[in-house]
Amino acid sequence: MWRPDPESRHELRYHDGQQWTEHVSDRGTGSIDPIETSPSVRAAHDHGPGGWTPAIGSSSALWGNRAWQPEAPRTGVSGAKVVAITIACSLAALLLGIGIGVAGTSDKTGVTAIGDTSTSVATSSLPVVPTFATTVLTTAAPNTPPPPTQPPTAAATKPKTYQQAFAAQGEREKRTETFALTSSTSRLVYSAGDGGTAIYVLEEGRSLEKGGGSPEVSCLGVCKDQTQLAKPPGRYYVEVNSTTTWSLAIEELR
Repeated sequence: MWRPDPESRHELRYHDGQQWTEHVSDRGTGSIDPIETSPSVRAAHDHGPGGWTPAIGSSSALWGNRAWQPEAPRTGVSGAKVVAITIACSLAALLLGIGIGVAGTSDKTGVTAIGDTSTSVATSSLPVVPTFATTVLTTAAPNTPPPPTQPPTAAATKPKTYQQAFAAQGEREKRTETFALTSSTSRLVYSAGDGGTAIYVLEEGRSLEKGGGSPEVSCLGVCKDQTQLAKPPGRYYVEVNSTTTWSLAIEELR
């Protein structure tokens, strides 16, 4: 039977039940390589208990957890003699087959056939080299779902800031020209000298004298500040009643 090579030179070496032979195998290919292990170690490998497998590359053998002690070397037929005997037996069987064929032909042509004589020829067949089939396993790629589509990144939105829509300055009373507001969020930025000041932001076409109204800003003395305007988009003008100098600006968020 085939077992791991105790010489560690090949994958397998054939053991004929009594001793190791020169028949070796590597990856399913048989060849001849005489064993060179020392007689005492080879005897230990040859005559271990049934089912024992020698350790590769080791000069000792283990049976279970106990060290196997090698027996005295035994004499036996060498591998070269086995091959010579096998060849001789094969030639004898070939000659016997030729003789039987000739005898059968002579029987058909009137010549007395050779009697049926059973001849037993002991042959020793060579060990069958095990064949290692190589199976290539192909791993199919898993059905990985495609990555989710990322939504398009919106362009960075520019933050809104207050921008000036109208500006004016003067002294005492004044009515300005009209201007447009396009945003619903706006503010009045103003300053005035020492005195009294009232600032109105009115819709175009509306008269303070006729309709009246409340000022967006009313201050006494020096003042400088800003205030939000609650005005929808549209056209407006500013009317200032003051006893001093002043300046103002209308800014909207856009």
